[in-house]
Amino acid sequence: MYQIHHVLPSRSKADAGLVSAVEGLAFNQTGLGLTTHIHGASSFPRWRRRDHIIKELGLSSSINQVLHTHGLWLSPSRVARRVQRQKIPTVLAPHGMLDPWCLNRHRLFKKILLFANEYSTLQGAGCIQALCKSELSSIKNLGITAPVALIPNGIDLPDTNKQLKLEAPLWLKHGVPEGSPVLLYLGRFHTKKGISPLIKAWQKLQATNPQELWLVFAGFSDDGEFEKSLKHLSIPRVINIGPVFGVEKLSAYAHSSAFILPSFSEGLPVSALEAMSWNLPCLLSKACNMPDAFRVGAAMKAEPDEDELLSCLNYLIDLLHNSPSTLFSMGKAGRHLVETEFGWEQVSKKTADLYSWLLGLDERPDFVYL
Repeated sequence: MYQIHHVLPSRSKADAGLVSAVEGLAFNQTGLGLTTHIHGASSFPRWRRRDHIIKELGLSSSINQVLHTHGLWLSPSRVARRVQRQKIPTVLAPHGMLDPWCLNRHRLFKKILLFANEYSTLQGAGCIQALCKSELSSIKNLGITAPVALIPNGIDLPDTNKQLKLEAPLWLKHGVPEGSPVLLYLGRFHTKKGISPLIKAWQKLQATNPQELWLVFAGFSDDGEFEKSLKHLSIPRVINIGPVFGVEKLSAYAHSSAFILPSFSEGLPVSALEAMSWNLPCLLSKACNMPDAFRVGAAMKAEPDEDELLSCLNYLIDLLHNSPSTLFSMGKAGRHLVETEFGWEQVSKKTADLYSWLLGLDERPDFVYL
């Protein structure tokens, strides 16, 4: 077949969502007969990092190879610019970094980078990978004329029948009574995730409608400020259990009652897909770019506004008390959605078809927009 080289900024646990998406993709591509390699840029020396990465890639136009980079602004983009000169097909996946909210954050800096380098890199790509229709629109709205392939993130589908065999969730060690309903947030503690309005809404909830529902945060921030502020505020029934991986993460999903992600900006959040795969009803913002989750009844809207979130939380509590069957149906709808649209078999097959087209071996797939 042919060789695929994935380059991303880092393979550290701090970039868990991106890393799991790329590693899952590469693993499942091998099942299709592709030879895949993953290169984390941060593992190379800072001095002349691009050159070190390119040397390890060992790319040659004389054999069938494709470079698939993930993220913008950093080393993967610089590698892509150099490789494009060698006439080797490149696929660039921005992973939501061209979303308007992201572009407006540190706006001047990104505007300079965009017009100095990134725009020409995107224009020179064999194809750009958009995770969702919203990202495709963001790319085209910038005037980029390179082809865009609509290929979402994928996930591994868990065997939920093994739920009872998983170890007890970590929050039991933090004082949450066994059997209490839990609303789970799992991911980075970043401004764009809508955590601040969520906390404010939770404070209002505890003042007006205190219930047995717990809000559990699982994750980490780069500076630890969220963790410190949460301890300082001392809000009832909200805890942070820190980052979870492996079995601990599976246990968190398996023992939660619902999942929440009220983001200002996302590409396509892997954590939301994972939550749905565990039959969890989801509270999501429009910026999570999962309109089908609302369409099939797998999620309720949770925009990053404290009053809207308070209303959403009250509605969730009402369902927990008076209509658990509704939440059960939401969970089942979410599971069916990820099984049919976001399983690795479908996603990895699309990438293989894309590579074949870029290498001139097959016709353009119908999910590639010119």
